[in-house]
Amino acid sequence: MTYQLVDELVQLPRTTKIVTRILASNTALLDRIYALDPNTTEARREKGSNLSRLGDAWLLLGNTEKALQAYQQSLDIFQQLAGADPNNAQAQRDLSVSYDNLGDVQQQLGNTEQALAAYQQCHEMSQQLAGADPNNAQAQRDLSISYKLGQVQEALHKPTAALSLYQKALAIAEVLAAQDTHNQQAQNDLAYLRDLVEQSESKL
Repeated sequence: MTYQLVDELVQLPRTTKIVTRILASNTALLDRIYALDPNTTEARREKGSNLSRLGDAWLLLGNTEKALQAYQQSLDIFQQLAGADPNNAQAQRDLSVSYDNLGDVQQQLGNTEQALAAYQQCHEMSQQLAGADPNNAQAQRDLSISYKLGQVQEALHKPTAALSLYQKALAIAEVLAAQDTHNQQAQNDLAYLRDLVEQSESKL
């Protein structure tokens, strides 16, 4: 699909109409493709992933309502796949990421309670996956990211709860950065969370 092209076009001025047409074309094409083979796990996972990517693109365009719709459709698919195979770590991670996406867009829409519920689901699943595979750096990073739950606590005027969550995320980031000192993403995560904790502490 042309989502990478969409990402690039969004950065250019006066491209909203053409990007919208590309997304509409992609959606119609996906519907035709999946109608040919709708029931296999691979096809359903691919559809869920593409709907999630579609949501990302709509967010880049600033259309949060369409992003929410795409993310919700993606979540519905991944809920079914994860429920059908509860021991499949990838299926569970797909679902966890879907909850995270849903939380992001709900937060942008100002729906704090809905964002909180989605982030909590993501966090609980991330805890389970990280606990089941403590040496998996991706699972540990996912858990660290899930502590963005603290952002909602800040919105709910609970700075102490937010700080506690950020500190837990920082503890994970410190371990990951120390384990792989040449991993730029790990180092960036560490720097970001240190700043976040410092800012959160200053609000107490």
